[in-house]
Amino acid sequence: MIDHPSSEELAAFVRAGLPETRTREVVRHLLLPCAPCATAVFEAMGRILAPGPVDEDEYDAALDRAMAKAVQYEQQLQQRKVEAERLEEVFAQGGVLAVQDVPWEADDLALFDALLARSWALRHDKPAEMVRFATLAVKLAQRLDACIYGVRQLADLQCRAWSELGNAHRVSDNHRQATHALVTARGLFELGTGDAFLGVRLTELEASLAADRRDFTTALLNLTLVYRFYRRHKNDHLAGRTLILRGLYLNYADRIDDAIEALRQGRALLDPDRDPDLHYSAAHNELLCLADSGRVAEARVLRIKRSRELSLDKGRVSQVRLRAIDGRLDAAQRKYERAEAIFREVKQDFLGLNRSYHAAIAGLDLATVLFRQGKAAEAKQEALGAVEMFLALRIGEQAFAAVIVLRTFFEMRMATPALIQNLADFMRRTEMNPEAPFTPPPSVRIP
Repeated sequence: MIDHPSSEELAAFVRAGLPETRTREVVRHLLLPCAPCATAVFEAMGRILAPGPVDEDEYDAALDRAMAKAVQYEQQLQQRKVEAERLEEVFAQGGVLAVQDVPWEADDLALFDALLARSWALRHDKPAEMVRFATLAVKLAQRLDACIYGVRQLADLQCRAWSELGNAHRVSDNHRQATHALVTARGLFELGTGDAFLGVRLTELEASLAADRRDFTTALLNLTLVYRFYRRHKNDHLAGRTLILRGLYLNYADRIDDAIEALRQGRALLDPDRDPDLHYSAAHNELLCLADSGRVAEARVLRIKRSRELSLDKGRVSQVRLRAIDGRLDAAQRKYERAEAIFREVKQDFLGLNRSYHAAIAGLDLATVLFRQGKAAEAKQEALGAVEMFLALRIGEQAFAAVIVLRTFFEMRMATPALIQNLADFMRRTEMNPEAPFTPPPSVRIP
C-alpha cells in the first residue's frame, strides 16, 4: 500500500512550507510517479496562481504605491539632471582640475553625466581636454558597484563612456586609440541591456571614425542605419541631424550634388528651437559644398539667407573657417583686395590656433589673389612659405608631390595663379582623401 502525502502536506509543499526532510520525501513520491498526488499538486498551484477577487482598497493602495514610486524616480532623475548641470558648470570654470574638488557625497551618475557633457562641449576647441574628461568618465564607470546599479546597466554606462572616449580620440586625430575605445564599447554593448538608442549612438560614432579613416562606404552605410532608426521612432530632428552628417561625408567623397541634397533635406527636418550648433553645421556645410563646386551665386544667396544660423556657432575654429569661405567667394567674384585682407586675417588666426595645415592653405589662397593683383613677389613669398609649412607636416605622398611641383614651377619662374589655386583646392580635398591624385590645371604648361 502506497503512503500518499496528505492534502495539507501537498498544499504546504506547493507553498514551500514543508520541512526539508519531508520535502525530499514528497518529491521522491511524486517521481514514482504518482498521478493522483501530481494532480493534487497541480490543483493546489492553480488555486495559488489564479487571481481571486481584489479588494478595492487594496487595489487603490497598490496603485498609490506604484504612483509614488514613479514620482520618486522622476524626482531623482530631475535632481540628477540639475546636479549634473551644476557640476558641468564647475568644470567649465575650473577645467579638469576642478574634478578633484567634487565633494565625496556627490551623486555618481550626476558626476558621470557632467563629465561626458563637458567632454562633448570641448569638441570644437580643446580636443585634448575633451579626451581627459571622457577618460575620467570611463574610470568612474569602471569603479561603480554592479550590485547597486546592476550588471547589464553598468555595462551600458561603461559602453557610453568608452563610446565618447573613442569619439574624443577621433577628434584628436588619434585613430588607433579611437578604434580601440569603440571596439571596447561595442563589446560592452553586447553585455548590456541592448538599449536601442545607445546602440544607434555607437553606430553613429563608428561612422564618424570610418569617415575620418576615408572609409566612406562604411560611414555612409552606418548613417543609413542610423537615419532609418530615427525615422522609425518618429524623431525627425535626429533623423535630420543624421542627414546633415551624411551630407558632410558625401562632400568628402566628392559627391557634392548628393551632399547638398542631403544637407537640405536634413535641415528641413530639424527642430528650429533645438541644437543651435546643428543649424550652424547644416548651413556651413551647404555653403562649403557650394563654394567647392564653384556655385558662387548660390553660395552668396545662402550666406545672406542663413546668416542667423551661421552666426550661432561660438567655436573659434568654426568662425575662422567661415571667414575662409567668405574670402574664397570674394576671390571668385574678383574682389581681390577684400579677399586678400580676409586671407591674411584667416592665416594668422589659424596659426594662433595651431592649425598649420589650414594656415598653409590660407597662404596659398592669399598668394593666388596677390598674383592676380600683379603682386608677384609677395605671391611667391606667401606660396613658398605655405610649401615649407606643408613639408614640415606629415602629409600624404600625393600632397607631398603636389607641393614639390609648385615649388619647382616657382624655381623655373613658370608658376601661375591657376596653379596656386589648383593646389589650394587640392590640399582642401586631400585633407579627407590623401589618396586623391594631383592633376595640374589644363592651363599650366608642362615643360
